[in-house]
Amino acid sequence: MVVASVVLALSVSAPTAAFVNPVSGVSIVPPPGWSAARVEGVDADYFMGPAGDGTSLNLMGPVPPLRAAHAEDCAAQAAQVGLVEGLRVSLARYDEAEDACLIWYGGSVFGTDLRFRAKLLYVDGQTFVVTYTAGAAQFEAFLAQAQRAMGTFRVLGR
Repeated sequence: MVVASVVLALSVSAPTAAFVNPVSGVSIVPPPGWSAARVEGVDADYFMGPAGDGTSLNLMGPVPPLRAAHAEDCAAQAAQVGLVEGLRVSLARYDEAEDACLIWYGGSVFGTDLRFRAKLLYVDGQTFVVTYTAGAAQFEAFLAQAQRAMGTFRVLGR
């Protein structure tokens, strides 16, 4: 019984290969079972959740920050999100140790109740973004997987 539990734990936690985009200069280890996708006309990388319900992670960058000071940029980015009709920001926090901004927000987008977690990394005067998006009903079900993946988000060469 103990051996079976150990084998199960090892197979469940087996790492997924890192996805690397040398053009945008980012990498991430997506959650197991999530598939890569492209959206026509959008310069971002997407990973769609296994349920096929629109749950996704998307990677963007580099883009210029709104403000030179990263803590101020974090507040400005959150303010921009708050200007979008139907969205409410519930958390905006600058993490000095990681030089990253965390923004949690949600609301109705085109009649669908969505939740978002965004992480902005500041590197060499540029901003790189990874965002987890899911419907309100599915958000918690995939949150732990998305957070683990977001923790692997890296800018190449850093």
